This record gives sequence, C-alpha cells and structure tokens, in this order.
Amino acid sequence: MEYTNRILVVDDDSSIHEAFTKILASDHNSQESLNAARAAFTGISDKQSKCSSDKCELLHAHQGEEAIEAVKQAVAAGTPIDLAFVDVRMPPGMNGVETVRHIWQVAPMTEIVLCTAWSDYSHEETLQALGHNHRLLILKKPFESIEVRQMALALHEKRRAAEQEAILIEDLQAASRETKSYAASLVTANRALSLSKKAMDHATRSKTQALEDLTLELRDLIETVMGQFLATNDPQEMEQAIKQAQGLLARAEEARGHSQA
Repeated sequence: MEYTNRILVVDDDSSIHEAFTKILASDHNSQESLNAARAAFTGISDKQSKCSSDKCELLHAHQGEEAIEAVKQAVAAGTPIDLAFVDVRMPPGMNGVETVRHIWQVAPMTEIVLCTAWSDYSHEETLQALGHNHRLLILKKPFESIEVRQMALALHEKRRAAEQEAILIEDLQAASRETKSYAASLVTANRALSLSKKAMDHATRSKTQALEDLTLELRDLIETVMGQFLATNDPQEMEQAIKQAQGLLARAEEARGHSQA
C-alpha cells in the first residue's frame, strides 16, 4: 500500500525551507537515508519491509496565518496534513504556539513538531499554552538532519499504524455484526422449527384421538350387535350391523392413512 506523508513547514526563514526540502525531499539519496532511518526505527530492513514506496509531499508557509489557511484547504480537499514543523518565532505575525493552537482547532489529528531555540518559550510555558498532547514534540534549534528525518519517519509510522488499527477494528466490528445477524437468523429458524414441531405434534395427537374414538365406536357397535344377535337371532339386524361396522372400519382406515402421510 502506498502512503503519502504530507508535511507542512512553517517558518519565516527561507533558508529553513530549503534545508527541510534537502532533508525530506524524495530524491534517490534522501530516499536511501529514509530507508536506513526506517530500518533503524522499526528494526526491519528495507528488503523485508512490506510497504511499497512512501511519498513525501512538502508544503510551505512563511507565517502562521498562511499555515492555518493551508491546513484548512487541505482538510477541505480531503488530503489533510499529517505533520507540521512549526517555528516558534515568526515576526511580524503570530508565533508558533498560537499557530499550533489554531491548526489543532481545524485539524486536531495533525502531528506537530515545534521548533524552538533556548531563548523562546520554556517547556513548561509551551505545555501550559498547548496542554499535554501526545501529538506534540519539541525540536531544539539548532537541529541535525537525522533528527528531522527520524521525527518525520516516527510520526509517519505512527499515523500508518493508527490507520491500519482503525481498519482492523472496522473489520472486526463488521464481522461481529455479521455474526450477530447470523445468530439472529438461527434463533428465528429455531423458533420456526419449534412452532412447526408443535403443530405436527398437535395434528398427530388429533389424529390419534380420532382413531381412538373410532375404535371405541366400533367396539361399542360390535358389542351391541352381538348382544342383539344373541338375544333375537335376527339375520337382518346382523347384516345391518355388519354394514355399520364396515363403514366405521373404512373411516378408521382413512384416518390411519392420513396420520401416516
């Protein structure tokens, strides 16, 4: 997967912008340096790395107001700035601390490296102005090129890991929703099967009861006929009783056939 690391450099000194361009621009030499820095930071050699090429897009602002406008435009375009190196002293405009405060109002996820000299804000004053925020790092002037590279790389890897974690969480949540939906379908199916079984049981009981009733009627009829035949010895009554018994047997046979279907 290809990532674009959008970095905003905010400084009133043009030579500082040139320095950042040389340090972070994606030419062959700086790419090799970034690969080496990544290997040192992650413990994974460039050959082992699974990521393809990472693009570094540099944006420049010479005053705080210009930086804030650049951040607003990036957010509106759907290409937010990932990291901003912000100088503390930028006369005659607002200072770096105020600039960072306004940047976070527009894009609170932006990582900030505040570049400060010893004579600028103290660490305590900076924290008092901006609060304790894990997205804020302090870079003391004068700084070395490797410090800038390592900071840019570390914060880039941090953002990439956060994005991958968010994707993983989204996938897990989707899997959880599918599992719950499947479980709900199983519950519905089980309820339907239970109702069907109850209906079949009721139908079976009804048919069984009907057979029992027919059997009782047939037995009563036979007992009655035999009693009358023995008492009167009348063949006609016997013939009529036999026809009634045959009718009951036919009904019983029909009921038995439905119960087996």
